[in-house]
Amino acid sequence: MVSPLNATALTTIGLVAVLGLPQAAEAEERVLDFSLAAIQPPLAAETRPPRDQRPVELSFELPVISRSPLSQKPTDQAGMDLFEGGSDSLVAIAVGSAEGTRTPAGDKTWAYDGHVDPGNGHWNLGSFSFQHCSEPKYQCSTPEAADLHQLRRLQSQLALLHQQAADQGITLTLAEELNGLDLANQAPRAALERGYIDWLKRSRDMGLTGTEAILWARVRSFLEPDTGLWNAPGLGNDVARISADQERRIRAIALALEGWSDRMGKSTGSSTAANSDTLVAEMPSNEEDVANQIIFQNL
Repeated sequence: MVSPLNATALTTIGLVAVLGLPQAAEAEERVLDFSLAAIQPPLAAETRPPRDQRPVELSFELPVISRSPLSQKPTDQAGMDLFEGGSDSLVAIAVGSAEGTRTPAGDKTWAYDGHVDPGNGHWNLGSFSFQHCSEPKYQCSTPEAADLHQLRRLQSQLALLHQQAADQGITLTLAEELNGLDLANQAPRAALERGYIDWLKRSRDMGLTGTEAILWARVRSFLEPDTGLWNAPGLGNDVARISADQERRIRAIALALEGWSDRMGKSTGSSTAANSDTLVAEMPSNEEDVANQIIFQNL
């Protein structure tokens, strides 16, 4: 499901965001620091559950999570039903925009009907680039059916993200929720087991907000907590590729969220509106160009 960008230099963000607490006297622009030198795991060793096995490579397979029927759709923290509309729901369009299967306006690209994943050669189907239709427990052959399976999983995953946020004493913004779900769609264990919520809490403690906090947390979710090493084989375990890919996905989600807000004629309450965020740049609007850029040109 991963569609990485070419390795690029890290984005300069006008926010004091070097690891550690920001200092009031520092006014110059800094670069979000994704180096390993000063990184510590999000939880102290004594607070993490003991591990009986050596660390394993981060899996991009879907974890086993109990599924809830679509009739029991969890909502976001503000009460919005992210899953209403199925394949045309906000979560499907936002994540699909990051996957290259949907445009930010919600249109379906050619990749929606199925394409070979350039990273692992698996057949991707639907908004979420679902790769498991051939498995006996799914047996799906249409993009709509693939979407239904993944929507059910993401519903359970959103509930888990909410619980983790409650444990940390924080309330997630809509943008933080959608990015958590997109990360769960891309690399479930990075989102749910490698500390997206923990890193998000730490980013807030550092004074980061909005997109900067989300980017910082998403990138660090690819760290193996026991070793402190990058564990994202689909992105070459390369910090430049990881950060560029995560930034691109955040940008796509922000544009989809802005478009959704415009179509619904109401505010989403997001603190990372696309038209005001420094990370958001114009993306192609043509369906074919969107899919080609994300799936092929940015490898």
